[in-house]
Amino acid sequence: MTPFLNLDSLTYGTITQLLPIMEQELWLNNLNVNDVAVTILHLILIKMLSTDSDTHHKSATRPMELSLQFRDLLFKYHVGEKRVAFYADKLSVTESYLNKCVKGVTQKSPKQWINEIDINYSKALLHSSKDIAEIAYELNFHTASHFTQLFQKNCRNYPKGIQDSVFE
Repeated sequence: MTPFLNLDSLTYGTITQLLPIMEQELWLNNLNVNDVAVTILHLILIKMLSTDSDTHHKSATRPMELSLQFRDLLFKYHVGEKRVAFYADKLSVTESYLNKCVKGVTQKSPKQWINEIDINYSKALLHSSKDIAEIAYELNFHTASHFTQLFQKNCRNYPKGIQDSVFE
């Protein structure tokens, strides 16, 4: 599957209307992923894949299916589970096979996805009145310093002012 889809204007308009609704739903629920947000995301993906007029996609391959299932589980469990082995067990595959499939489909390892979702979630939390220790605790990190190291390692391009105010 190529990384770009050619969408007609109606599909594009529908998707651009659904994204703000999904974003609003997430913000209303304090960034907790819920059934409404997941349903909207699935609807967007189905709409995109089913209306790509220039490319006729084969049915999803096993690595594609596994990657999508991994992403679903990740959104559901990312706060409590940071281990790739947990997700592999949930999907009844080996950790090595999960790594191979996800990396092959998305060009990112499962661990990169786990770190990325934590970082994106924490960026949103940084705009609240919570301090670093509270955010680290909420995201189930063992220590605030471990969270800080992960954040700094993965957010080199995040605005310097926010990094400075957070990590003083």
